[in-house]
Amino acid sequence: MNIVKKLPPHVADLIAAGEVVERPASVIKELMENAVDAGATQVTVEIRNGGIDLIRVTDNGCGMSREDAQTCFIRHATSKIATEDDLHAILTLGFRGEALAAIAAVSRVELTTRMAEDDVGTCVRIVAGEIQSVEDAGCPVGTTISVEKLFYNTPARMKFLKKNATEAGYCAAAADKLALAHPEVAFRFVKDGRDAMRTPGDGKLYSAIYGVCGKDFAGSLVEVRQDESVQLGGTRILVWGYVTKPERAVSTRNSQYFMLNGRFIRSRTMAAALEEAYRGSMMVGKYPGCVLQAAIDPAYVDVNVHPAKTEIKFADERAAFEAVYVAVKRALENASRPVFSAPRAAAVVLPPKEVKVDITEKPVESKVNITPELSVKKSIESAEVNRNSIDITFVKPTTKVDINKTSSALPGNDWLLRSPAPMYHKTPDISAADFETGEEEKPSPLPAAQKSGAVAPTVPAAEPPAFADPVLPEKTPETLVQEIAEETPTEPFRIVGELFHSYIVVELADEILYVDKHAAHERILYNELKARETEIASQLLLTPVVLPLSSDDLELLESHREALSQAGIEAEDFGGGSLIVHAIPQHITADQTAELIADVCGRLKSGEPDSIRENILHSIACKAAIKAGWHTDPREWEVLVEKVLRLPDVRYCPHGRPVALVTSRREFEKGFRRIV
Repeated sequence: MNIVKKLPPHVADLIAAGEVVERPASVIKELMENAVDAGATQVTVEIRNGGIDLIRVTDNGCGMSREDAQTCFIRHATSKIATEDDLHAILTLGFRGEALAAIAAVSRVELTTRMAEDDVGTCVRIVAGEIQSVEDAGCPVGTTISVEKLFYNTPARMKFLKKNATEAGYCAAAADKLALAHPEVAFRFVKDGRDAMRTPGDGKLYSAIYGVCGKDFAGSLVEVRQDESVQLGGTRILVWGYVTKPERAVSTRNSQYFMLNGRFIRSRTMAAALEEAYRGSMMVGKYPGCVLQAAIDPAYVDVNVHPAKTEIKFADERAAFEAVYVAVKRALENASRPVFSAPRAAAVVLPPKEVKVDITEKPVESKVNITPELSVKKSIESAEVNRNSIDITFVKPTTKVDINKTSSALPGNDWLLRSPAPMYHKTPDISAADFETGEEEKPSPLPAAQKSGAVAPTVPAAEPPAFADPVLPEKTPETLVQEIAEETPTEPFRIVGELFHSYIVVELADEILYVDKHAAHERILYNELKARETEIASQLLLTPVVLPLSSDDLELLESHREALSQAGIEAEDFGGGSLIVHAIPQHITADQTAELIADVCGRLKSGEPDSIRENILHSIACKAAIKAGWHTDPREWEVLVEKVLRLPDVRYCPHGRPVALVTSRREFEKGFRRIV
């Protein structure tokens, strides 16, 4: 007995409808795409009760003849492709010829259409896939399709629909996506008799974004210009559009819209490229928004890999990634992203009105070292201190060292870039007026050098090791401030003080600026380290560190041994399920080795081998930066604030936390009810 049978046509249609028509939003998507393919410049979408009772799409496109108005409801009947070759260069949104047949199979459809050369239009009525009538109709050029009682003959499908309000939201989202993909078309979305969305159809993407996403989202955008294309096989790919400012990142990816050749798509490649361009500019766990358009030869992309045609496949995924990454990264770098409205300016550090500088040579004595040039000690000899003067002694280094050699492992000679312990030492609460003459110490290795697993010098004793604190040329406090002033405008900002030994308070024109010392310093160090194109300097461990690891982790690290070496990590399998580490990156102490290796393993497991070096730089900058709660000298506040204001990319720490917060004078005075 034969058990394989051909399904009746109406059953086959219901099965096909289940693939194409999942919910009312699917109907809207298909009908709107047909309108755009027909060359419409105006499209109106109306729904009632979430699209279940009524969906009506009206356009002013080319319309159809009477014969085409009936043929279009036959499965796989289409005007958009004719041969197999057409599938490899699809230029339209629809092409399968399945949508109208699938929609008609599960609803009651009325189609009214007219072509410009026809004197009278055509009205076709269909119920459950069967044509009920074909009549003449008076109508304008274009097409109107009404879909009523969706899923009326498939109660099982109706059972899975959500509340009307939820389905209406899905319908609105479908209309929004096509409106963003085609700013040259004027779209109008009407929900239960009220306008919910409208775009002008002026061809400007920003206008479409404003109409779809609203004023607030549109005001947070940075333009991505169509400046350059990226080679993709034998063709090129262009990317343009808008992305949100880093400070407007949100906790979901719902505000990311990608369009390719006028089609809304979901692309992991493009999304990954977008988020990679924002790396280090956003908080971890936050995501940017975007409306990005891409154009490419249709022969180099396959849109026929998903029933809904929203997932696509590039011929070269890496080139597509590069195109999006480069375009977005350039836009973020070139965009004016002022966190502080006032001009960048030279600092006025208060309160000292007079600074006495006594440049003398004195015996070296172990004191609290605040900066490379300045060393002070707390005065306990007198309770009465003159608050208007500070006696500070600058001590010339007793050993002359080639600065180019001693700082060769560091990105530049900036005195802020150094190991944290000698530079910023935690001390009791003291004010500037409590200081008196002190002495400077000779350069010394990192503080961990006296512990087990300490750092061993790798250069002759005649020269300080590359990882030691650099000995800098002579500078007085006045010359340091003068150098800063020469690099920046003359309009002043005023450093008011410090909060909780963590935040610098700055008066800047009509704003109050709160600078996070750790975040600011960490970002400055990270940028300077990243600017170096050479390998990261490493330091040999006096006592190698042995770490127990799983066999998977050992194999993972061994397979990326070369990348680890370039990042400053020299390690190998020690046997017995352990790893021996011989060298670690600059400024990472031996007791941080385990944490560093664990972090690198986590990165590799998450599929980010290309970011090992960047991860190491994050760790170096974080470990070397000023820590919250550390006492720092007012001159160090000055340098940090000056760099924050002068350097446009010092806005977020490498982990994405903001470097500074701003309160306007108006907000401040409103709090005190000085203004209403």
